[in-house]
Amino acid sequence: MKWLTFPFIALISAVSNYGSAPAKGRKRKFWKFAKDHPEVAYYFFKGEDCFMVFDYKPQNGYRPNLSSGEWDGPFRLHMPSRGCTLNIYGQSPYYQIALENFMDRFHV
Repeated sequence: MKWLTFPFIALISAVSNYGSAPAKGRKRKFWKFAKDHPEVAYYFFKGEDCFMVFDYKPQNGYRPNLSSGEWDGPFRLHMPSRGCTLNIYGQSPYYQIALENFMDRFHV
């Protein structure tokens, strides 16, 4: 009966990872698009209330400048036109929905 333990654990692990794999792949596609088109991504982030974009480092750090709620990040995006790297925070779960809507709208 012990020999069933490993295959059972492996099966459970594979099934749980299968559900999150497509989402991770879509996120990778979005960030690749953002890297290739940073200006488009910048205006997308600035146009959505669920993102906070910093092109500088606040004196007291980023977290105190975020409104209440759960924020994921920082996500970093290099902006050659601005000569800086943006630090982007997304308010969970709203930013995931915004990313999905963006990818669906622009077929990313």
